[in-house]
This record gives sequence, structure tokens and C-alpha cells, in this order.
Amino acid sequence: MSYAEWADYLFARVTSKQAIAWSGPDPEAWVEEARALHPRVYPKSKIIDGDYLYNARPLLHAQMTKSGLHLAAYLNDMFGHCGG
Repeated sequence: MSYAEWADYLFARVTSKQAIAWSGPDPEAWVEEARALHPRVYPKSKIIDGDYLYNARPLLHAQMTKSGLHLAAYLNDMFGHCGG
């Protein structure tokens, strides 16, 4: 799957409500949000097995999607909403 296809796959599953909620341009808020996920991301065991990967997939997809929206919001905030 190409990067463009991966992005399309992720963003096709985002609701309008999620897109709005995840589009804040504040990096400090993103850090705090990510920090709160720490217990869910890092396994208790040092072994990362198939179950862990399977269970972590929805969180990974959500975080990848959020990161794209965060970056877009940050760049829009930094450079303004340039019309084409």
C-alpha cells in the first residue's frame, strides 16, 4: 500500500466530529494526550507478540490519523489559510 493509499484508508474512517476534535493546532495538548496513552501503548511484558500487535492496531490507526490532522492544523495556523 502506498503512502497516499494508507492516508486515504485512515482518513476514510474519520467522522466530522473526530476531525474537528483532532484538529487543534496546539502541540503541547498533543503531548499531554499522547502521554495519557502511555499505559495502553507500552506492554507490561518486554515481549511484543501477535496479541499485542492485534490489540494495539486500532490505537495505532487513531494516532496516525490524529497526527496527520494535527500537522495540517499546525501548518494552517502557522502559515494561514492560503487560498488556491
